[in-house]
Amino acid sequence: MKLKVVSRSGRELVVLDVSSGGGVDDLIAAMSAAKPKYYPSRCRFSLLPKEGESRGQALASGKKLSDYDLSDNATVQFKDLGPQIGYQTVFFLGVLWPYDHLPALLPPSRPSLPRIPRSTPPPRGSD
Repeated sequence: MKLKVVSRSGRELVVLDVSSGGGVDDLIAAMSAAKPKYYPSRCRFSLLPKEGESRGQALASGKKLSDYDLSDNATVQFKDLGPQIGYQTVFFLGVLWPYDHLPALLPPSRPSLPRIPRSTPPPRGSD
């Protein structure tokens, strides 16, 4: 089955050939093969919005295309989710980074002045 993939602005991106019994994961894999820039975790597909709606129904991973009544030459919308970062990176940036860079963000403290001992006068009457 051939599916026409369009952006949210309506510009045609690519026409993908997916097996008729295939699922959404097959559609994502076909898009990644056709456009390597869009790796699987970066893709989201949805149906075209119905009259009066701003967005169409998102295609859930793991479901079959036939569950959404997609036929040959149907059109689906593609949304680029952008580069995805891993959990470890988020953890480092959110938790550990401030502790590592906090001293650089604080204003410098006033340097302590060295203490100069007072000279005591010699005791009187000692000759």
